[in-house]
Amino acid sequence: MTVERYEENILAFNKQLGFSGLSDYNLGKLKSSRKPDAVMILGMGGSGLPQNIIAKLGPSLGLRTAILDWKDYGLNPYAGFFKNPLFIFISFSGNTAEVISGLQKLIKGKKKKSIAVIAGGGQMRGIAERFNLPFVTYSARGLTPREALGYNYYALIKVLRSVFPGIKTRNLSKRIKPTGFRNAAKNLAKQIGSRITLVYTDSAHSHLGYIWKTNLNETAKLPAFNNVIPEFLHNEITAFENKHYPFFAIFLSDPAAPGIIKEKTEVVRKILTTVKIPNVSLKLAGRNEEEKTWNSIILSHLTGFYLAKINKISPTQTRLIDQLKHLTK
Repeated sequence: MTVERYEENILAFNKQLGFSGLSDYNLGKLKSSRKPDAVMILGMGGSGLPQNIIAKLGPSLGLRTAILDWKDYGLNPYAGFFKNPLFIFISFSGNTAEVISGLQKLIKGKKKKSIAVIAGGGQMRGIAERFNLPFVTYSARGLTPREALGYNYYALIKVLRSVFPGIKTRNLSKRIKPTGFRNAAKNLAKQIGSRITLVYTDSAHSHLGYIWKTNLNETAKLPAFNNVIPEFLHNEITAFENKHYPFFAIFLSDPAAPGIIKEKTEVVRKILTTVKIPNVSLKLAGRNEEEKTWNSIILSHLTGFYLAKINKISPTQTRLIDQLKHLTK
C-alpha cells in the first residue's frame, strides 16, 4: 500500500460507519436462542478495538448486559460464572491465533454455547462455515486492521442487535467528515514531532485514549501511552519530576465531563507547563457519544499518518509485529 493510499483510506473512513458492505449468515440462530446474560468479546490488536468501544458506549446505546472482553489465548475465566453468555470472536484476517484458540476451545466443549464470528475471511470463516455458526463478514482489501475498525464495529453491532433489538445506533457515514480534521492533525503532528506522547482522558473515554495510543504506536512508530484522570494523579504524575525524557501530553476533554474532572485536568496542565512539558487539550466534538468517538478516532488516525510522514516512516508497515509472528509460529 502506498502512503497516499493510506491517507485516502482514512479520509474515506466514514463510509464504514453504517451497515452497508456487511454480509451476514445464520444470525437468525441467535434470535431464536435464549437471551444472553453476558457478552464475551474476543479480539486482538486492531480487531480488538470494537470491544473497547462497545464496553464504553453500550449503556448509551441501550445495551443493558455485561460486556467482558478478552485479549489472550483461550477464554475469559469469568465465562463460567454466567448461565448463558454470548461469545463473539473478531479477527480482520480471520487467522489471529489467540482468537482461534478460544473459538476452537469453545466448539470442542461439551455444553452448547451461543457463538458468533466476525472475520474478513481466513481460518475463522472456514470454521464458521463448517459448524454453521452465525457469521458476519466484509470486503476490506487494501486496509490494515486498524483502518477497518468501522467495519468490525458495525459488524459487532449487527450481531448484538440480533439478540438485543433495542440497541440504538446510527448510520454516521454522512454525519462524520474526515476531511475536516486534516489541518488539526497536521498541526498536532508538528507539535508532537518525535516526543513520547501521553494521552489522558476521563474514565468514560478511556477507550479513546487507548485507541490514540495504538494508532500512534502502529502508524507513526511512536512510543505512546495512555491513562485516565483521576487515577493518573495518584502515581504517573510524579514521573514528570524527571526532566530527562521528551514528553508531549494530549488531554481528550469532554465538555460533559464532571466539573471536578475538568478542574483537575486544568490544574495538571498548569503543572506540566511549569515543568516545561508541552501539552494540548482536544475537545471531544459531537452530538452524542458515538460521534465523539468516531471524530476522535479519525483525528488520531490522521495525526499518526502525518507524524509518519514528518518522520519519514511507513504508516503501513509493522515489521516487528511481522517478525514476532514469524518467530513464534
